[in-house]
Amino acid sequence: MHANDAPTETVWDVVVVGAGLGGSVLARQLADAGVAVLLIESGRRVPPPPVTRGFLDKVKRRLGLDKQAALAGERWPDPLWVGQGRHAERPGFIPYEMPMGWGLGGGSALYGAALGRFRRHDIEQDDSAKAATWADHPAHLGPALPTHWPLAFDTLKGYYRRAEALMGICGSPEPLDPEDDAELTPPPPLSPREAAICADLTHNGLHPYRLHVGIEYRPGCVECQGIRCPRGCKADGLSRALAEPLAARRLTLESDLYVRAVERDETRFRVVTETSSGASRVFHARRVVLAAGALNTPLILQRSPGLWADGKVPELVGRGLMFHVSELFAVFDRQRASNIGPRKALGLRDFYRVNDIPYGEIQSLGFTADTGLINAYLKGEAKKLGLARLGPLLELLRIPAAIAARLFCPTAIFATIVEDIPYRNNRVMAMPDPVAPGRYPPIAIHYMAAPELRRRCLDLRRLLKGAFAPNRLFWLSKPATPNWGHPMGTCRMGEHPEVSVVDAECRLWGVEGLSIADASVFPSSAGANPGLTIVANALRVGDRLIAERQDPRPA
Repeated sequence: MHANDAPTETVWDVVVVGAGLGGSVLARQLADAGVAVLLIESGRRVPPPPVTRGFLDKVKRRLGLDKQAALAGERWPDPLWVGQGRHAERPGFIPYEMPMGWGLGGGSALYGAALGRFRRHDIEQDDSAKAATWADHPAHLGPALPTHWPLAFDTLKGYYRRAEALMGICGSPEPLDPEDDAELTPPPPLSPREAAICADLTHNGLHPYRLHVGIEYRPGCVECQGIRCPRGCKADGLSRALAEPLAARRLTLESDLYVRAVERDETRFRVVTETSSGASRVFHARRVVLAAGALNTPLILQRSPGLWADGKVPELVGRGLMFHVSELFAVFDRQRASNIGPRKALGLRDFYRVNDIPYGEIQSLGFTADTGLINAYLKGEAKKLGLARLGPLLELLRIPAAIAARLFCPTAIFATIVEDIPYRNNRVMAMPDPVAPGRYPPIAIHYMAAPELRRRCLDLRRLLKGAFAPNRLFWLSKPATPNWGHPMGTCRMGEHPEVSVVDAECRLWGVEGLSIADASVFPSSAGANPGLTIVANALRVGDRLIAERQDPRPA
C-alpha cells in the first residue's frame, strides 16, 4: 500500500500522530518490526515551492539570500500566541514567529543537529522544592512540579547508544562526565577561529570538547542551520528514519491531515482528521501514539474529553510547560583567525551545574554575525516595540546591520542552553476563537520566566565573562529569553496521576492503548538540547509496543 492511498476503514495496529523526530523514529521502528503502522502528519509530504514575485525575489532565491523562500512549507503556518501577563485569565497574547517544523522530520529538518545526552541528575534528581530558594517565587506561576523522571538513568543509557548509532553522531567524549560512553564518529578539524577560542578556554582551566552533532560533514558541508539539508548530510527524522521505509513501502504516510480529536470505543480508537480543504477523514487503530510535539499533543488531548470515562480532561494536560533559555553571545577572537571549517563544533559543560544549581551547556551556534542575522535580530526587536506597522520601512535596518556586521566580523556566535523548571501555571491552551474548516486552531501559551530562572541566567553571564577571557563577549539577546523551539513537559511523565499525565512507560493514565512519544512527556528540561533524548525515549516506547504486539488487548 502506498502513502496517501490507504482506505479509512482499515484497522491499523498503531496510528502515530506527528512525523517529528519522535514520531519518525517510532514509526520506522514499528514498521521494521512488521507492525501495520499509519503515520499521520499535518504538514505536506513534499513542501510547496517558494513563491517568487519578481526579478529581485528570483535573484535572492538563486543566491540563497531569501530565508523566507528557503523555509516555505517547512514551518508551522501560524504564529505562536504568547501570553506573559501576571493574570493567566487575561494574559495579553503577543504573536511570535512559530519555531516548530512542519512536515516530515518536524523541527529536526530545521535544527542544528546538536544531539547530546542528559546527565544522571537530570533524570533522577528532583529540583522542584529547592527552586524557590534560588529567588523569590511569585504565586501566579503556581508551584514547581517534580523534575525527577519515574525511571533510572541506566534505563536510558542503552537507548542513548542506539539513538547515537541511528543518528550518526560525531564529536568527542564529554570530559567531565565519566558516564559518557557514546561511540562517536571522529569530527573534522576545527576552524582556526574555533581552535583559537578552544585553546583559550583550555588555558583558563575549562574543558571544551567537540559538540555531539548529527552531521556527516560531507565535502562542501555548510551545516544547514535553520534549513532542511538538501543532501541528507544532517541527521533528521526524514533522512535517518522515514526515507528508507517510505521508499520500500513498509510504512504508510497520510500527510496534510490535521488531527481534530481522538475517540475510542471498547475495541479501538477513531482518529478524526481534517484536510486543508476542510474534508473530514477518520482512521481506526488498536493503539494510538501521539507525537505531535509538546505544544500540539496536549491540545489534541484537550479536544478529546471522551477518552476518559468521566468525560473530563485531566487538569495537568498542557501544564508544566518548559523552554530552555538560549541566549546568544558573540566572542571576539583576539587572534582574528579564519572561520573556514566546522562552526557548530564546540561544547562546554563546566557550568552545567554549579553548587547544585542547574545552568546548562554552552555551544557554538554555527552562525556568523553577518548582515542577515543582525538585521533579523534588529527587526525582531523593532516588532517587540510595536513597530511592525512600519512594514517595508523596517528594511532600512539593513544599513546599521551592515555596519554592525563589519564590526562583528572576527567573532564566533555561541548560545547557552539553560535549564527551565516546570511550573504549574506555565501551560499551552487553545485560543477561544472559533476556527473555520481547513484552518489550524492557533496555538497559545501562557508562559513567564520565573525570577529564579532570570537570576540563574545573569549568574551564568558573569561566569562566562571570565571563562572566555581574554576574548571579549557581546550579548545578542536579553536575559532569560526563551527558546521557543524547545517546548517540553506538557504531558509529563510520573509515578502517579496526581503529578503526571503519563506513566513511566509513557502510557496515558486512565486510557488503555494510548501513548505519547515526544518531548511533552519530559518532567525536566535538563541543560542540553532535547533531540537525542526524544529519539532514545521513542525507541523505548517502540520496544514496549513491539513486546505487547502479541497481546490482543490495548495496553
